Parts: sequence; structure tokens; C-alpha cells
Amino acid sequence: RTRSANVTVALHPDFPDQEVVIGGSLSDKGRTELCSVLKKNLDIFAWQPSDMTGVPRSITEHRLNIREGYTPVRQKKRGQAPERARAIQAEVQKLVDARIMRKVYYHDWLSNLVMGVYCYTKMPFGLKNADATYQRLMDKAFESQVGRNIEVYVDDLVVKSHTEAEMVRDVEETFQTLRKVNMKLNPKKCSFGLAEGVFLGKISAAVPNLKKCIKKSDFRWTAEAEQAFQQLKQHLSELPFLVAPKPREELIMYLSATYGAVSAVLMTERGTTQTSIYFISRVLQGPELNYSPIEKLALLLVFAAKRLRRYFQAHPITVITDQPIKQVNVDSKLVANQVLGTYVEKEENMIKYLEIVKGLVSGFIAFSISQVLVEVLENKSIKEKEVAAVIKENGPTWMTQIADYLKEGVLPGDNNEARKLRLKARQYELKEGVLYRRSFLTSWLRLAKAIRLGYYWPTMHKDARDMIRKCNDCQIHRPVTRHPQQPLTPITAPWPFYKWGIDIAGPFSEGPGKVKFLIVVMDYFTKWVEAKGVATITGGQVKKFAWDNIVCRFGIPGEIISDNGKQFVDNPFKDWCDKLNITQRFASVKHPQSNGLVERANRSLREGIKARLGEGNKNWVEELPHVLWAHRTMIKLSHDDTPFSLTYGTEAVIPAEIGMPTYRTAAVDVVNNDKELRLNLDLLEERRERAVICEAKAKSKMIKYYNARVRDVAFKPGDFVYRSNDASHAVAGGKLGPKWEGPYEVTEALGNGAYKLRSTDGTVLSRTWNVTNLKRCYL
Repeated sequence: RTRSANVTVALHPDFPDQEVVIGGSLSDKGRTELCSVLKKNLDIFAWQPSDMTGVPRSITEHRLNIREGYTPVRQKKRGQAPERARAIQAEVQKLVDARIMRKVYYHDWLSNLVMGVYCYTKMPFGLKNADATYQRLMDKAFESQVGRNIEVYVDDLVVKSHTEAEMVRDVEETFQTLRKVNMKLNPKKCSFGLAEGVFLGKISAAVPNLKKCIKKSDFRWTAEAEQAFQQLKQHLSELPFLVAPKPREELIMYLSATYGAVSAVLMTERGTTQTSIYFISRVLQGPELNYSPIEKLALLLVFAAKRLRRYFQAHPITVITDQPIKQVNVDSKLVANQVLGTYVEKEENMIKYLEIVKGLVSGFIAFSISQVLVEVLENKSIKEKEVAAVIKENGPTWMTQIADYLKEGVLPGDNNEARKLRLKARQYELKEGVLYRRSFLTSWLRLAKAIRLGYYWPTMHKDARDMIRKCNDCQIHRPVTRHPQQPLTPITAPWPFYKWGIDIAGPFSEGPGKVKFLIVVMDYFTKWVEAKGVATITGGQVKKFAWDNIVCRFGIPGEIISDNGKQFVDNPFKDWCDKLNITQRFASVKHPQSNGLVERANRSLREGIKARLGEGNKNWVEELPHVLWAHRTMIKLSHDDTPFSLTYGTEAVIPAEIGMPTYRTAAVDVVNNDKELRLNLDLLEERRERAVICEAKAKSKMIKYYNARVRDVAFKPGDFVYRSNDASHAVAGGKLGPKWEGPYEVTEALGNGAYKLRSTDGTVLSRTWNVTNLKRCYL
């Protein structure tokens, strides 16, 4: 196909270098009108760099999101050859003359340079990492034209028209839009009136006019055409939908096979129509493509029986196909049915032999066997396999307790389990012996030196050992053991937001409002963390924090675990817990493992804040919400889920999903979004039960590892012990100070390594002490 050569046209008689390219396929009239429009809009073109005055900042502005206080990145010096340095200087001077760049005289982050420091005053289109800004500019400027008569991508712009008259109008409309935003065109890269051109590196050609190729006919819309059109719309509006089969209902399966695939549809008859239940298909590969049609249908039937096993086991199914699939298809010339005693011949010659054999059988004399020889083997020819008998018994399930409570009000003996059952039973109802669960979508649904001297001392060794053991100075300076002395006792919560751990972190550097401390609470079930910075740590502050961040958001908890700080032990916090029937659990003195979960949260928050704070920045209060957000949306190894999803039933949309959209954020169904969120609430209980199982498995591994190093130590009431001086600070310490102080008498063993003590003067210590800070005293 021959193409007309493009023509270069000068637009200004006084400046012959101001020229553009026009397509050679235009008619004389179209070329004249196009040249007239171009000459009227010479200001649209940038004939020299100074013509580019720039887009007003009120329309668009490129901004770098740099945090205040950060210094720019200092790149290393790039040395250039003298010729290249002169060329660079010339190009920079051109940009300075065009007022696209300007020289910086008072810079405070660079040393004095030979050629100087320059900065951009206008943003060129080719600048790195600014494509998105330019694309938003073009979308905003050509909002009314994109898709109608123009296509644009960053700095590539194509005006598309059907006729020459439309082309002139579209070009003039485009020039008006460019003038509004003060945008200039490069005439060396512009072409007008082309049947095809280069757009984004591809040849874009106009679609030919096909009307001249179509034979003229007198087409009329008749009544029959209208009736057929209405029938087509009616058929499209009655699309088939899937239904659920009824118990023991007879089903119908249609089989179909083509060269490259097989498919089947399972249907049922409802009244006079057949509705679909399930549809399956399979692509044939390799040797399967060479199967005959009946072999393909047999393969499909076997595939369907495996895929739809539940339907085949629970329903009678009729298979319908256009192939004789029930017909025997084998390679043997004679097929014998041993059950019916019949024979089927598959060849003409076999028919003759079969007739002869039938005649011979009729004259055969019957016989009887009088003795059968039996050979006895010394060893079994086939080894027997030992199979263990499996007996299945109907025992209680997770539903038994709920059903017994709803029917007869039976509760477990444990108070925690009883309260958990009462709360859980609110979502269930017993109707005619069947247990139903409330749904958020529907109503109901169907968790020795003396011996060498000659003395006789039979108990010398024992007496010497006892004397050394009872030496007071030896006991109080004895090294502290580092091995665990009690098996690990995991702390669990029966349901979300029932058990919380609370602690105070700090002091930190003083922030806004003289904030120095951090109150932290953490739920033992979901691992949800709440924290708030405070200036003072009083009981009133702790009470207000617990009310605002626990009770008002998650309900009244059952237990709160804390250390023995005065703000937790004394009023008003203690009185507030008693009024709300909240049980306070106190950790043993100098034993943070008793509240280890919140202690671990303290460290995580502290490390997160330190990582986000820059050099010289002490405003840690501002970074606290970011660290809390990261903690709540991070998967925990203990239950393999995020605290956010265990709290609200769905995963949070994190900021990274906005900058780089995921399928969840890009394919949002606005109409059914609320319904999907309510469905997540229905599945939340199952998600929490799975988290409980996962956490129990993780804690069992932890217990097994920890208990392997335990040196079990236990005391009973009446035993005397020493306390760790590092924990009690009862005696002045130091390098030569005692490691233990006491003795004290054990008055009560509380279990799990906790003990109540009494001093030698009869004073009972108010706080409990853990076995890790105690050592047996020998008197």
C-alpha cells in the first residue's frame, strides 16, 4: 500500500523556521483550513526555550514529601572531561536563559562549587519520578476530551477524528484547552492531519471507512424482528441459577465430550423445568485427546463420580448422553456373563462356534465329585497383616455442654468455664432438640583429717555437711542459681477481653505536656495493645485509663494482672475494681514473668519508638500511634493471626495497600461489602477457636523446652527460706554485700511457685514471693 508523503508547512512568513508537519493525504480544502487554524494559534508552540512560561501553580504543583528537619541527600561529586563539562555548562545556560533553572546564591548544605548551584523553577516533563504529577495534570486539563476526541499519556497526545472537518474542530478545541493551562507544544514533535502516526512507540492508524464497502440495501425493522428481539431479551433475563438438591431426590446428569474437553452438568426436575445443581469440566491432555467419543464419556463419568462423590452417595442419578455408554465395548471375541450364564459373541465366526457349543452342552452328561484332595501347607503362603480394630463410639461433643445448659441449666463446676458457657450460649437456641446458632446475616444457622588421727566418728561426713549447710555466712553469700526452679505455668484467657495485663513503662524523655510515662495494657487472648502517655502515675490516672481504653471499648474484664505498684494496690484503683467485680491478680515481687505478656509488649513498644525517632527528635508521643498500629496489624507467632482480625473479624487496610493497591482494595464490591463484613462476623468465632488451638500448640512446645531445664524446688508450710537481697533490698548491698537475707518462715504455698512468708518476729509479709527469689534456709 502506498502512502502519501507528509508535507512541511511554514506558518509565519517572517520566520521560515517556524514550521510543522502536515499529512499528505489531506484534501486541498482540509489542508487550507488546518493551516489557517495553526497560524491563528502560533502562541501554542514553544519555538524557543524562553517561550515555555510554565503551568500556573494554582493548577498543579509537584511537591516532595520530605519530613521537616531532614537534610537533603548529598551525592558524591561526578568528575567530567573538559569537553563534557563545557557541553553541560552550555545546556545549563540554556535552561537558565529560558527561566527554567536559576542559580542558588545562599545555600547552606553544599560547599562552594566551581560552576555553581542551580535549582529548577519549572518542572520539565522528563524529570525523574514526576510522571504521576504530569499524568494528573493532563487528566485534569483534558477531562472533557479524553476518550471522546483525544488520547493522552504523560506528554504523548493524539487527537482522533473521523472526518477532516471534525479534525479541524478537534485541533482548535485542543489548542483552547492548552491555552487555558498555559501549556506549550514542541513544534518539532508535532504532526497534524495524519492517517497514521507514532503514539507511545506504536503505529496508530485510522480505521478505514467501511461504509463504501457495504452493499446498499433497503433494511427495515419488521414486526418479526421486534418479536425476535423481545424473545432474546426475555431469554437473557431468565438465566439459569444453581439450586440445592432435596434429600434422596433423583438427579439427572448430562455428559458431553468434544475433541479437547469434556463437561457434565448435574440437574434436577422441579415441576416442568430442569434446574442446574453443579457443573464440572476437564481439559483433555496428552493421550486423552486420542480417545474415542465413548471413551471420553467414560472418562468423564469416572471423573464426575470422584468429584461429586457426595451427590452419587446420597442420590439416585440418571446419566443421559447421545452415546451407547452402557454397551459392552471390549476386545474379546466372546464375552461371558458368569452370573446369568449367558454369552455374547462379538464376531461372525464366533457365532458359528457358539451355536455348535450350545448343541454339545445340551447332550453333556452330568457328573459329581466324590472326593476333593486338599494340600496342607506347613507355612502360610501369604503373610497376614495385623489390623487393629477401630471402634467408633458416640461421645460428647462441643455442642453437648451448650445443649445441656439450654435444656436443663447444667453448668460446669469451674466458675470461669461456667461464665464462658453462659456467654457463649447467648448465641445459640435449642429448637425441637436441634441446636441453632444466631447469625448476623440470617435469623439462625444449623469452640577426713580427723580419721587419719585415729578418731572414730561414724557420722563425721554427715555432721560436717550439716554444719557447712547451716553456716549463716555461707548461706547468705551463696551464688544465685540461674536454672528455672519451677515448671512453666502458661497464662491463658477463656475468651477475648476477659483477662488483661497492665504495666507502666518509663520514665522516658519529657514530651509535650510533660509526658514521661506510658501506661500499657494487653489482652491475653487477642494480644490487642492499648497505651497512653501520662505525666504522673497515680491511681486516678490508671483508673481513668482503664475506664476509657478497656471498659468503654471492650466491656468490663474479668481479671486484671499487674505488679505490686502503689497505683495498682491502693485506692482509688482497687476500690474501682471491687465495685465492677474485677478480680485483681498481682505478680510476685521481682518476678515479671508472672505478667510477662505485657512486659514483652512494653519492650516492643519501646524498641518501636526508638526505631522511628530520628536523631535529635525526642517527641516520642507522636510516634506512639504508629507503633501501636504496627503491633495490632502484625501476625503473632503465638496464634498465627493479627490482633486486629481477632478483634473485629477482618484484616485492616494498611497504608501500603493504598500506595500499591492489592486485589482486596482494587476489587471492592460496594453493594455487597456490608454483607461480606457481616459474614466475617459469623466466621469470627471459628477464627478465634482456631487461634486458641494454635496458641495451645505453641505453648505446649514452649513448656516442653522450658521444663527440660527445670530443677524442681518446692517448699511447704513451716520451712524456712532466704529472700534474694536484689529483690527485697532489705540489707545494704554492694560488691561485698550478701546475696540473700532472712530467714523467713513459709506460711502458705499458693501453687505455681508462689508463697506467703512470715518474718522471725511474727510479721506476715503482704506480698507473695516466687520460688525464683527464695532459697532454703538450714537452721
